[in-house]
Amino acid sequence: MLASCGSAAIGESAAAVAATAPPFTVTDIARFEEPWALAFIPGGPFALVTERAGKLMLWEEGGAVREVAGIANVEYGGQGGLGDVALAPDFAESGTIYLTWAEAGSGDTRGAALGKARLVMGDAPRLEGLEVIWRQSPKVTGRGHYSHRIWWKRSPAPILKRWSRTSSSARWSRARRHWLMLASRLRILTKWCWSAA
Repeated sequence: MLASCGSAAIGESAAAVAATAPPFTVTDIARFEEPWALAFIPGGPFALVTERAGKLMLWEEGGAVREVAGIANVEYGGQGGLGDVALAPDFAESGTIYLTWAEAGSGDTRGAALGKARLVMGDAPRLEGLEVIWRQSPKVTGRGHYSHRIWWKRSPAPILKRWSRTSSSARWSRARRHWLMLASRLRILTKWCWSAA
């Protein structure tokens, strides 16, 4: 979808406006509620899309958009919710995907979590064996951004990219932000085992 915040100048002809139109057309292929991340599935007309309120959707080109069952409980609000989705490097063999989301803690605290599961395709797609492999500790108050992007770099172990959540956290010392894992890159080696990346 393309949008403009301005309008044609007074006296500008419709032809002149049309001449500046982009050399492509825009076509709706699907609609999502607060989409956050997308991962194309290689070798087929499919993609996974996360919706911030807590739904993982399976899009099929020319087909239906189906909800994937088996998602974790998500703490939705502010800038938090279901976050990133990424395919494991061996997805073609294992069917493993990784997801991040915001989860509630004790009291009025929240934090990010990273999990993995096997994606089962079909008419009723679902996740099997969803397992949390990292979660933020300690959790913090507020509903700022949870900064939980997944990427790989020359290793089968995923890296979780974390940034400071809010402008107030920028005033914290660098050491404290790393202790809270709010401004770090973490390589997730095994369950509950991570290192700086």
